[in-house]
Amino acid sequence: MIDVDRAVRDGFFDPKILADEDLYHEEQEKIFRRTWLYVGHESQVAKPGDFLINYMGEEEVVLLRDPKGVVRVFKNWCPHRGNKVCLFDRGNARAFTCTFHGWTFDLNGKLIGLGAGREVYGDLEQEMRKGKVLPEVPKVSSYNGLIFASWDRDICSLDDYLGDIRPYLDVVTTRPWSGGVEVLPGRARWFFPTNWKAIAENWITDDYHVWTTHSSFFRVAKALGPVSPLVTSFVNPDWAVRHTVNVLVTAPAGAPHGLGAVSVWGDHRPGTEYHHEFVLNAGRHLAETLGREAVEWYDDSVKRITEYFGREGTAKFCSMGNMTVFPNLSLEFLAMVLGGVSLIQWHPRGATMHEGWEWVLVDKNAPDPVKRFGQRLVGLGQSPGGMIMIDDSENFERSRDNLRAALSYKDSMEAIPLSVEAPGNPSYLQEFEKAGIDLRKAFPAGKVLPGAQEESGRAFYNYWKDLMMRP
Repeated sequence: MIDVDRAVRDGFFDPKILADEDLYHEEQEKIFRRTWLYVGHESQVAKPGDFLINYMGEEEVVLLRDPKGVVRVFKNWCPHRGNKVCLFDRGNARAFTCTFHGWTFDLNGKLIGLGAGREVYGDLEQEMRKGKVLPEVPKVSSYNGLIFASWDRDICSLDDYLGDIRPYLDVVTTRPWSGGVEVLPGRARWFFPTNWKAIAENWITDDYHVWTTHSSFFRVAKALGPVSPLVTSFVNPDWAVRHTVNVLVTAPAGAPHGLGAVSVWGDHRPGTEYHHEFVLNAGRHLAETLGREAVEWYDDSVKRITEYFGREGTAKFCSMGNMTVFPNLSLEFLAMVLGGVSLIQWHPRGATMHEGWEWVLVDKNAPDPVKRFGQRLVGLGQSPGGMIMIDDSENFERSRDNLRAALSYKDSMEAIPLSVEAPGNPSYLQEFEKAGIDLRKAFPAGKVLPGAQEESGRAFYNYWKDLMMRP
């Protein structure tokens, strides 16, 4: 067994923590049963009987709204032989019936029918029903419509777990200038050849891979016609170097969460093609291609966004960038008006494989063409059908092949440790200060870091180590 205490230290970590199967199975208990895990959005279970399938680690669960309107989470597990009782990704149901022996459970998880079991149990049928229920996840809570659950009965409150990531979630997942948000039907799903930790940590600490890994995307984006200005404005390397920062936030419970590649409203410095006004103007041109209804909604949204952020020049957090809520929920939020918000989960599927699940969050009151365009914009990039995800997948697959070889080393920390030691260039942040931009006002919660750094990665692995060392 790997010595976890030794495996993560001084800005380095043993590559075996991304490849060892024994350690991976230990994570299922110490990480995925002892943290708050995202299981769905309230808009996906709006009415009694609405349900959604998700995973907590490797355990499949059913998120549902019961007849009294209470959101509950049950393990998708018949207590008779362990078969699944729900075979559909989402829908509306009055009960769930196991296809093995016909045991039927109501929306409170109670056994209400035994199929042909009455012939087996006879007079014991009613007694059997009393003690048989679907295993229920004991802790369920929500924040801004995001529903989290935990198997740990003694876990801290969700507010304490999220900590300082909450004000940023407030902007991204409520869009306070709008009429609320909803998750669109449908879900992207793909297998990704690397350990779940590698991609979740990458989301908040590694912005500088973009310039090399995704260079082909930049070239293609320039040929996208009317979409080009909107796309290139927030993926152009020069813009990323000059106008984005990372933020490492803390929580009373100790969980590290973070923002990557986030932009600043009120960054007035010239010298690049990127300005918020430029993005808004480019967005209007795109709205014109979607029809009059989209243009009217767009103009009204810009007015409300401007009022929200203000024109006084004060730097403020702007809803563009990435975010990870430890351990395995990531969000990507692009253009404020036309872009959808990606909700992505990195589900563990073995030490060197995970499964990505992605939904798209949009403004609830937006006209349908705008919602669909936001979904398409998400699909252009960080999705299994887009150009960005495949670049990442190829890099991680090549790394995965080498990581497997590290298992043969008796002490891989001595031979080939992996690095998360980069401190980031402080002069990067000083450029904002020289221009009179107060990043502390833009990001009042958490620690503002340069756009290229690995401090967030160190925090991620150190907290993982802390959880893995607990009894």
